[in-house]
Amino acid sequence: MTIDENVIEGLQDDQDGKQIMLFGTDITKIPCFKNSLLTGIYAGFGCGIASFLATSRVLQSTNISILSFVLVTYGYWFNCRIKWAKDNFNCRQAEGTFAEEIESIKSRKKKMTD
Repeated sequence: MTIDENVIEGLQDDQDGKQIMLFGTDITKIPCFKNSLLTGIYAGFGCGIASFLATSRVLQSTNISILSFVLVTYGYWFNCRIKWAKDNFNCRQAEGTFAEEIESIKSRKKKMTD
């Protein structure tokens, strides 16, 4: 084994070992979860800080921060999941099309040889 293979195996082992279970579901395998959560956290933090700097009201800034976190997280989640579902559907449709095309090519070749 070379050094590169050891590094690759080490990275694969690290990725396989990370599981975060929530209600019996590994949330690391849910598409769009990480990105939507991080985007919501950043937006909530940014809106909360901006609101506090503008008004100096702690309670109002906290409410704005939580509201922006929830809205941005759900908004990003739904948009990402819709895009993921469309891409997944198109990939599955393309796989079926390719399989049909391969079968038709095989049948044409078989007819030519007969």
